[in-house]
Amino acid sequence: MPSSVRPIGLADIPAVASIMNDSSRGHGFEFRVQPIDFLFLSSLWQFSYRHSSLGLIDSEPVGVVLNCLDAASREAYSFYWGVVPSRRGRPVSMALVHKYLDQLRQEGYLRTHLDASLSSPLAIYERLGFKPLMDVIQFETGDPQVPAEGPRAVPLDLDEVRRSTSRLTPPVHWSRRPNFLNQAGPYLHAIGCRGQDGLDSYAVVSSRSGHTLLLDIECDRSPAAGAAIIRYLMDNNYPPPFRCAFVPSGSAAARMCQEAGFHVTKHSQYMVLDLNS
Repeated sequence: MPSSVRPIGLADIPAVASIMNDSSRGHGFEFRVQPIDFLFLSSLWQFSYRHSSLGLIDSEPVGVVLNCLDAASREAYSFYWGVVPSRRGRPVSMALVHKYLDQLRQEGYLRTHLDASLSSPLAIYERLGFKPLMDVIQFETGDPQVPAEGPRAVPLDLDEVRRSTSRLTPPVHWSRRPNFLNQAGPYLHAIGCRGQDGLDSYAVVSSRSGHTLLLDIECDRSPAAGAAIIRYLMDNNYPPPFRCAFVPSGSAAARMCQEAGFHVTKHSQYMVLDLNS
């Protein structure tokens, strides 16, 4: 059965959404996306269609790798890599990732990043040369439990979040990088609590996908100020469920989520590959 890999085009979006749903089924990061949802994801994450590929066997789409670029820093991020269960173990799976890595190396990129779910075969990423940087967690709830009183959260300008130096303390997840915030800015807004010498808490939020997604939340100075963000979302009728993504394990934000009744939906390792090694 001949296999091939080619760049993704707009006409491939229904097939890509179907592959994401099928290949992620049964994992902690299970997708249920429709083509319109994928268009939102591709805009939010600034997928590079030229660096994202569709894997085919006998002309049938069976696998996909989706990638984002930060051209200024010559770094990249692999958002998703998967093959439908009936075609796993075939050469197309590794052909997808090698095509992507070879392309980055040829274009002079320095590093590429990804989030490897703990329900994924981490040994594959390690054999490819990826190294773990930190553990991250995704939390979710439809009914947060936060105090009715406490600090008051307010809308923030994204520039105020950009100026928060604490968010760039290494290791920095891709969703915290200045390039991501700059590129995804039209789909995002910020909420937080101001303190005497900066932000006591902030969250970068999107609710365009029908639920409320917090792509970056920090409350190291004041967990109560983090809970105030959740209370603001509830008071202002943001759509549930509330999902906090890429929260560093052991952080104040992770503890706040647990205390507010969020449950863990995904536990991952944020990993990096040095393309020059």
